[in-house]
Amino acid sequence: MDSTRSGILYLSETYSKIFKEGEKTKEIITASKVSGDEQGITFNSAKDADFDFYKNSVELDNELISPIGDMAFSFYHYRLLGTFYKNDNHLINSIEVKRKTNSSPTFEGVIYIIDNDWSFYGLDLKVNRLQNSMNALNEFRIKQNFNHDPNSNTWVKSDQVIEVDAGIFGFSFFARFSAVYTHYNLSPSFNDESFGKMIYLIADGAHKKDSLFLNNRPIPLTEKERINYVKKDSIVKAHKTPSYLDSLDRESNRFKWKDFLGKEIQNSAYASSYGYSFPLTEFHFNAVQGYHATFKLFYNRDWKEEKKSIKINLNHVYGFSDQKVYPSFEMNYLMNKMYYSRLRFRAGKKLVQFDREQPLNLIVNDIYSTVLKENYSKWYENNEVQVRFSRFVKSEFFIGVSAEYSLRNPRSNTTNYSWANKEKNYEPNIPPNTHYSFEGHEIKKYRLFCVIFPKINIINIPRSDFIPKKTIIPK
Repeated sequence: MDSTRSGILYLSETYSKIFKEGEKTKEIITASKVSGDEQGITFNSAKDADFDFYKNSVELDNELISPIGDMAFSFYHYRLLGTFYKNDNHLINSIEVKRKTNSSPTFEGVIYIIDNDWSFYGLDLKVNRLQNSMNALNEFRIKQNFNHDPNSNTWVKSDQVIEVDAGIFGFSFFARFSAVYTHYNLSPSFNDESFGKMIYLIADGAHKKDSLFLNNRPIPLTEKERINYVKKDSIVKAHKTPSYLDSLDRESNRFKWKDFLGKEIQNSAYASSYGYSFPLTEFHFNAVQGYHATFKLFYNRDWKEEKKSIKINLNHVYGFSDQKVYPSFEMNYLMNKMYYSRLRFRAGKKLVQFDREQPLNLIVNDIYSTVLKENYSKWYENNEVQVRFSRFVKSEFFIGVSAEYSLRNPRSNTTNYSWANKEKNYEPNIPPNTHYSFEGHEIKKYRLFCVIFPKINIINIPRSDFIPKKTIIPK
């Protein structure tokens, strides 16, 4: 932000190859440049900006009626502003479109229609929050231009500009999305392998093609955009220097009074951290342990280039009445984000409620026990070792295997403490089912599972695959 509290939050440019057949689409990002991001991971998507006014409606959070749709005459007024000839002797009609009702889901502006051909030569339309369901939207404006393709004798989109003016919580936002469309192939030779699960791909090395933007930029940068690139790219380089990372860690790792309850020590150069915590939210009471508290140790590390990470947690729960320590160790190792290969290992000792499907909330149990002296939750001791591995074999096929060994032992109450009803005794730590008896035993579990996603789309960025958030996934 500058002195006027305004500035460019996000600036990105891409070159794409777009494949489309009916409703099937695929986009390959061949070159990408993002201000302040050396990896060049872009949010740009041609599909998200694909507004086709030849259809009856255009989707913009809600369905907006096209000025040339089948029902358009019921919603629009039209006025001929004038005509002009393009240099190839095509007569262009300039037509003003106005909505009949201000709150109807319609556009307003000017459309340019080619005489006799009745195709778009261009359009300049806008909509505001009265016609749209997005409350933060002040105005949405779209401009499209079309060129004549002599080989197919059709008019194809040559460029598009979208401008969004929005505001929320006292902040104002303005966004511009500009696109240029070239090198059309209107008679492609598609086969069964042309389209599949992959709908969006950022090619390897796409972020290393700066010369393509320097020498062949179809839309020139504004002065503000040029300065933004220089400034943010310089900041990113400065923030990666060892001296900066060391100074950042020294300030963050300095011990403060609030760190008695928890502290994280970070090493920015290695993208790792370790620390401890005494979470007050995990201080509880039950009749088997009495009051019990948790002490946690942890270690985390990310390998951003390799797209993998590891998380290690070592927890100690201490019961003040039974005077026992319940240690546990857990490791979660994400090997890659291409197949989401993940290895989990867990070992430890803990108290577990008999009703694991519908356990009593711990805070509710605290109140019942200390105030009403009712120990509705019943517990047993579980010593377990578990290992699990899972991954995607293909984009639509996920498998996993796990093995678990548990030694389960019964436990008895060790305290009769409460805040009230002190003359009352806790019930024995036995489930209320009279036909149920629990003795110490061992159990071994082996599990093999698979999940099939028959209809799924995949977005691929270098070394990573993921599913679009809006996708509804049957499985």
